[in-house]
Amino acid sequence: MFAILAVVIVLICELIQRFAGDAKVNRLRSQQSQLKAEAAQLNKQAERLSSPASFAQSAKLTRKAVAKEKEAAALQTQEEAISSGRWVKAAQYTKTAVSLTLLVSFWGRPAVLLDPEALWPFRSLLGRIHPSGLVAISVVPFMAISRRACSALAALAVPAR
Repeated sequence: MFAILAVVIVLICELIQRFAGDAKVNRLRSQQSQLKAEAAQLNKQAERLSSPASFAQSAKLTRKAVAKEKEAAALQTQEEAISSGRWVKAAQYTKTAVSLTLLVSFWGRPAVLLDPEALWPFRSLLGRIHPSGLVAISVVPFMAISRRACSALAALAVPAR
């Protein structure tokens, strides 16, 4: 029962991380890449205007490109602030604490007992046969599978924009 509760807590933490951080970060990254592309285009236009008669126009385009690059750098700092935000960090720490608690509490005994048909091709890789006839999955494979499954479910629930 505790193992299933741990999976639910990890899933909630993944959803919090996705909702609080990833959606905003992806939006900032797209804006940042757009600004960098505009700055590169402005720099190319400024390079084309290399004659002495068009020096003023070239300098103006270069200044615009530098301004766009500064905007992109500001978005980068915002992205770093979001990814190290309070909710995201709290969710990471909670996932780590739950995983360590699960590891300590189930070390040396099965975390989950499943029907052998449910694990048909991977039965021997994930666990061993328990005296009850079920397959006993130890805590390390259970944690690895549950973390990956929670990440996939969170990605489905909160898609990247």
